[in-house]
Amino acid sequence: MTMNITIRDLDDATYRRAKSMAALENKTVGQAVTEALKDWIAKPRQKKGNAFLEVLENPPDWGFKTNLAKEVDEYVYR
Repeated sequence: MTMNITIRDLDDATYRRAKSMAALENKTVGQAVTEALKDWIAKPRQKKGNAFLEVLENPPDWGFKTNLAKEVDEYVYR
């Protein structure tokens, strides 16, 4: 099953290059985009953890007489 879609914010040079390369391989732009999206989806990614849970699971040693709020912000929002 296929869909007709509009892709926004695709720069002209990239589209022209993709169209040319697809034509050289006797493919449509749609086939090339489908192939590229499948490759992108299959690419392994590192899971982004929840910073709050990370702090709870691995609490840092804040020491004594620290500027706790500033250090927490630096740790959580790094």
